[in-house]
Amino acid sequence: MNRADWIKNTHLFDPDDYECSACGAKAGRPYDRCPNCGKEMCGAKDGSSWVDEAAFMDFITGGF
Repeated sequence: MNRADWIKNTHLFDPDDYECSACGAKAGRPYDRCPNCGKEMCGAKDGSSWVDEAAFMDFITGGF
């Protein structure tokens, strides 16, 4: 398998980052190839990391 996807990790207060689905390396933008493993990228998939961050913020603020 010579191809992989970027998984877009959206954060509430930090810039988005992209994670290689093959090796787990993180990058600040979606490159054509992973700088770590060299696999060709097919596209980007949205991750759901921001949901956990939003739930945590709701928890610590008491739901306000």
